Amino acid sequence: MLFYPSTKHSEQPPQTNRENLGYLNRLRTQAAWAVILLHVLLGMIDGLTPESGNWWLAHSICLLCQWAVPVYVMISGALLLDPNKQETPQAFYRKRLARIGLPLVAWTSFYFVVRRVFDHEPVGPFYIFDHLLAADPPYHTFYLFLIAGLYGLTPVLRPYIQYAQPRERRQLVVLILGLTAGYGLCNALLWQNQRYLLTFYLLYLGYYLAGYELRHLDLQRIKPKFIILAVILSVVYIAILVPTYMRYDGRINGRFVIGYDSLPVMVLSLAVFAWTRNRQERRPQGPGWFDRICEKIAPQTFGIYLLHLTLLIGLREIAGDQGDDLHFIPVALVVTAVVFVMSWGLTWLLQKIPLLQRLV
Repeated sequence: MLFYPSTKHSEQPPQTNRENLGYLNRLRTQAAWAVILLHVLLGMIDGLTPESGNWWLAHSICLLCQWAVPVYVMISGALLLDPNKQETPQAFYRKRLARIGLPLVAWTSFYFVVRRVFDHEPVGPFYIFDHLLAADPPYHTFYLFLIAGLYGLTPVLRPYIQYAQPRERRQLVVLILGLTAGYGLCNALLWQNQRYLLTFYLLYLGYYLAGYELRHLDLQRIKPKFIILAVILSVVYIAILVPTYMRYDGRINGRFVIGYDSLPVMVLSLAVFAWTRNRQERRPQGPGWFDRICEKIAPQTFGIYLLHLTLLIGLREIAGDQGDDLHFIPVALVVTAVVFVMSWGLTWLLQKIPLLQRLV
């Protein structure tokens, strides 16, 4: 999960001591890169010629990067929903509050200040209240509220995971994801991509449950016909939304028309998680060089996620909004790499400072 250390040091229940969870480190690291690339491109799209080839390419890459947040949620579900963890609900809530409470308050407050100082928005008590109520905290801090909501459900979900049959659990995952995709389609077409603080995290419940199921599922049981059907339905889903996507330049109320609650992103996210796990299981020779790098980076991915936008905003203030129809892809990749490395280094340093380590 985003807030967990490397799986090298993760606590495992007795019956999974031999389970290799190294693929979660790879997922964390790749997701951190995808989040940064997504935000880099979003800062460049406005400078591209609308509906040009490069404009569509940039939007397509943005959509292909959206698997990152759902995969973080699935990693959380894979680890936290384990019914064999011996802890009371009270102990669970105390532990999770200690881990997420301070970062949620501190980083949300910090990015509200950034909104006021650098984006020149009228940030005040009513502004903050309205944005929080609409589940629209500044920038990417919505994830902190999202994961806090799922934490609240975890002690209730663990007994269900323990006593329900695997087939029943997986049917429930499919049902929840299907209902969520239907809601996402209606929300984009009819309701202006609205969301609300007390309920929006429920749209990620299917991902949360799916993480646990994908951790334990025999991936060989997934028949090709289901994969083909999922791809066909995703193409149809996108085709339905293309006119709306073009009308609003891809976003409504600052959110993607084809977002985390859409069928194509669901299929992509599940596929990335399953493919990464399957790839590890097909490598009997053990972890390669990239896996060893990911193991070292994984403990800093929470900080990378939180810090990278600070660096991007700083670069924006120095260089201005950049949109180059000719070189935007190379520029985006270079900026992503630089910001990733800087965010990793800063997180590593903050983790060495006792007063600040709890923030990352």
